[in-house]
Amino acid sequence: MSEVLLKAENINKYFGITHAVKDMSLELFKGEIHGLIGENGSGKSTFSSMLCGIYTISSGTFNLLGKEIKPKSQVEANKEGISILLIGITLWIIVPNHTTRARDTAVAISTGRF
Repeated sequence: MSEVLLKAENINKYFGITHAVKDMSLELFKGEIHGLIGENGSGKSTFSSMLCGIYTISSGTFNLLGKEIKPKSQVEANKEGISILLIGITLWIIVPNHTTRARDTAVAISTGRF
């Protein structure tokens, strides 16, 4: 089995009474590429922003290569090898009876081993 690169467990984020991210958990294994897909307001950017230190998490844990991390700034996240790239392109997705848009955001995790 591949090495777990990132494990997010029961991640929550509140903005006042708004529960923006609710109990999100996932595992990313070394060598995998993933995409977060969801409707506007579903928490994709908020989750990425917590991982990258833009927002602090309300509860839950991030583990990077088995070590718990709690980045409180982008600088701290960068030191752990996590970066975010916000791309100002908006993609409109049109499906019969449903239209949505997706904003491109890329999160990169580097283990320092290329």
